Amino acid sequence: MPSSAVFCTPHAPQLVVAPRIGRLIDPAAFAMFCAPRAPRLVVAARVVHLVDPAPFLSTIITASAGLVAMIGGLLVARFVSLDSDQRSSRKILSEARDRLEAARRRATDAHNSRLASHAGYFFRGGVLQAVSMGASDPAALIQIDDDWPFTIQELQPYATEIADEFVRARSTLGDRGPAIDKLNGLHAWDDFRRVTPDLPEIRWDRAWESVFDEIKIEREKQQQERERREREERRRRTREERAKSNPFGGLAGLAGLGDFEELSERLKQPPSYLEGLKLASIVTPPQTDHGAIRARREDELRAADDRARQQVEDYEAEFRRLQQDHTEIVRPDSRLWWGVGILGVFTILGVGLPTSIMSQGPDNLASARWVFWPFAISLALLIGYIVIYLAKLTGNRNQADQDGARRSSALSTHRPGRLRIRRRSG
Repeated sequence: MPSSAVFCTPHAPQLVVAPRIGRLIDPAAFAMFCAPRAPRLVVAARVVHLVDPAPFLSTIITASAGLVAMIGGLLVARFVSLDSDQRSSRKILSEARDRLEAARRRATDAHNSRLASHAGYFFRGGVLQAVSMGASDPAALIQIDDDWPFTIQELQPYATEIADEFVRARSTLGDRGPAIDKLNGLHAWDDFRRVTPDLPEIRWDRAWESVFDEIKIEREKQQQERERREREERRRRTREERAKSNPFGGLAGLAGLGDFEELSERLKQPPSYLEGLKLASIVTPPQTDHGAIRARREDELRAADDRARQQVEDYEAEFRRLQQDHTEIVRPDSRLWWGVGILGVFTILGVGLPTSIMSQGPDNLASARWVFWPFAISLALLIGYIVIYLAKLTGNRNQADQDGARRSSALSTHRPGRLRIRRRSG
């Protein structure tokens, strides 16, 4: 029976319902209730104590919801801060990557400048002559001149490029013989470039000048050969005419007059282009100290190359450090996920479970009193998680302070040594 009940007999049973919460049925009141009808016999009376579980369940739900809201807000704030740190770390990492790529480009340019400078000094004289004759093997070129401080693989592109440049120069200048014949002197190639603006791009001027000299000398040899044949033909006709007109004309040839005439004609001719180049190389004194200039240039290029490589190493170290920091930021601490799990369990046991029981309409506190133990266990887990997390944070901060103090002490101990070294060297 859901409430306290009393039966009045014998005429008609009357059901008396007492208040449900914390009240008892008074026998006098019961007798007065049944007296107007007839003397009746009180057959039975049963008193039941009932407590409503709704306030108890509401208290658990309210406390759990408040703790969930507070701890959940802190976790959400932590995740928002973590996302902001990730964005800032990605930006810093991107800037460091850009600096590293720029430093690598500068290092490559500095090294290529040094290679190009050495190649300009290497490909000349016998090496340039060997390349013009078709030799492009770096190993064979180094045997001719070992003044190449780099690897054979780094020499190969320059040898191939200069060989191709010789091919381009021959195919371009081979059809310009009449224009080449008009120019003479030491600066014939410079004059030719100035009066011929339709030349293709010249990447190796020394190769083009060598081909120009080669064509110029070959055409002069052909011209000299034609002139020699013409002179011989004229002398032959002259001797024949003299022999016909003077019976003693043949004695002139015996006396060497013909050779004297040939020598006089050769002396009247200007020196050839090849003879002019040889004479200029012998007579013209050096006006600049090319060795000193090359040494200074090499020192500058080597210093620039070393600085660029050192800068690349520094930026690579910085980039690796930032990558490690970014990895730590992108990968959240496992303690945060433990907090999310514990908060979820607390939400289920402290809010979901009491709400589900309350929705079933329990009429007695004794039947819902067990809900307190899951709430207490989940609350203990939550408090323990907070204590452990704060303890680890404090330990990490102390460790970071110790590391910082150790690094500062190391720097302070190293700096005086550098100062003493500088003073001694000065």
